[in-house]
Amino acid sequence: ARGSGAPTDSRRGQRPSQEDRVTVIPDLAELPGCDDPRYSGYAYMGIFDGHGGDACAQFLKDELHGYVRRSLDAQSNWSSPEASINAALRDACLQCDAAFLGTNPANRAGSTACILLVFGQSIMSCANVGDSRCCLATASGCAQLSEDQTPARADEAQRIRDAGGFVIHKRVMGELAVSRAFGTAPRGNQPVASMAWGLIGLSHRRRRTQEAGA
Repeated sequence: ARGSGAPTDSRRGQRPSQEDRVTVIPDLAELPGCDDPRYSGYAYMGIFDGHGGDACAQFLKDELHGYVRRSLDAQSNWSSPEASINAALRDACLQCDAAFLGTNPANRAGSTACILLVFGQSIMSCANVGDSRCCLATASGCAQLSEDQTPARADEAQRIRDAGGFVIHKRVMGELAVSRAFGTAPRGNQPVASMAWGLIGLSHRRRRTQEAGA
């Protein structure tokens, strides 16, 4: 994703409209309003699998990278880069989720997210919400950097039940196949966003590219 960018491909499948979005920013330093040379050579990529419409995925495409950059700016202690990056990604996702919900609390749209930060030639950081995946292909094989968050996982199913929800046919409330996502999809008086697929956690992986053979 350096230089001219990265190739992308998006297919609608059987849905009546395309609800997925993708963002590729080869150099965060080129973002409007970013005058910090530290971001030169830092790349950002994100894929967003929307459901219930494209409003949430479009919001993430347009806004999430800005939240990530501002959250990185806000980190004051970089003695542990992994902890600082993890905190920045978590804060960015939580803030962006809240901002989207604030645009229209009744909007039923939601989206998964999988984002990858490439810090120069040494470090990749991947964060995901939901079941969109990121894999690192190297000369020695393929490594999965993301971690699926679905109600088929025992820990996720238990979290949903603890919050008052249920899982049937491996779907949250019998409907959604992911257990965490951005956005909301209200069902009557049930607080589904907070108990089922509201953003509560964030998977995070960090890999040094030289150790991965890339």
